Amino acid sequence: MLLNCIALPDGRPIFGGTYFTKEQWSKVLINISKLYKEEPQKAIQFAENLTKGIQESQLITLNKELPNFAEKEVNASIYLWKSKMDTIFGGITTGWNNFFDGQPTTGAFRILNPDYPGASDTSSFLGGINIESSDKTQTLSIMTTSGNEISTINRNPANGSLVGNRTLVSTVYTNRLTDRLIYVFQNDNAWQFHANVSPGNVGQQTGTAQWYSFANYLFWEFSPQWQGGVRLEYFRDNNGYIISAPLRNESQLNNQGYWADGFAGTFWELTFGLNWYPNNNWVIRPEIRYDWFSPNASTTPRPYGKPLSQGIGTGGNQLAQFYAGIDVIWQF
Repeated sequence: MLLNCIALPDGRPIFGGTYFTKEQWSKVLINISKLYKEEPQKAIQFAENLTKGIQESQLITLNKELPNFAEKEVNASIYLWKSKMDTIFGGITTGWNNFFDGQPTTGAFRILNPDYPGASDTSSFLGGINIESSDKTQTLSIMTTSGNEISTINRNPANGSLVGNRTLVSTVYTNRLTDRLIYVFQNDNAWQFHANVSPGNVGQQTGTAQWYSFANYLFWEFSPQWQGGVRLEYFRDNNGYIISAPLRNESQLNNQGYWADGFAGTFWELTFGLNWYPNNNWVIRPEIRYDWFSPNASTTPRPYGKPLSQGIGTGGNQLAQFYAGIDVIWQF
């Protein structure tokens, strides 16, 4: 950048600027010359003010006071630059679950349909859009991820896998109803081709798995350190594909229940919890939760019940469960 500057005979600047056309610069020179000839004191005053301003702008002092940022002040600052952020974005990830460097062609989980387009590729697209209301109280985010994933035959990796496209579309709507009350709605829709499953509803394509959910959250901010919340979620696994035997059964050695059919049906979940922020690093989250399951058929395995030492060859023996838990999170 080239700076054009006009100075008095003693060297003090009286005018400066950049990117002038020839005609503009000629007009500036004529006006400054006229000012200096007809009103020299006024020109000198301009130069003194400009010199003083330049000197003061170069003075940087160290602020030794500790900052005390209130949440509202931080949010106000964020909103100033948030509008400048990209609202549409996308990229490439290395798959739904990065268990493999590439899709397996031999051994356990080996692909039985290697001619499927991009069969050996684990890359997936991840992208979405964010929309915010003019008063900053409401946001809408729509995200999607899509790429090839494998499905085991009869849930046993030794029998090989089929590869097919898996796509998830997630929509999240947030509304700050008051200064302390926040509502969040989330909807997820997903499907997997070549999932090796039977249709779970009328008109569903054979071999395609589908699952979706609707979740509602309501948060109340008691103080900067305490937040309470309630969540009600509906989750539908049409084909018993995405939810399989309970983890406690999967962890048992030689447990054939690991390869049993999944839980085709509808899951409901109701949670009450608290978030406690004792400082900037720790979050402590106690909760109580109730889950219940509506199976597609009476022969569908039950997902809850049975202690760790039982349940060989099956899922659980209950359709509902109630429990309490606590999360301790350290942020750094």
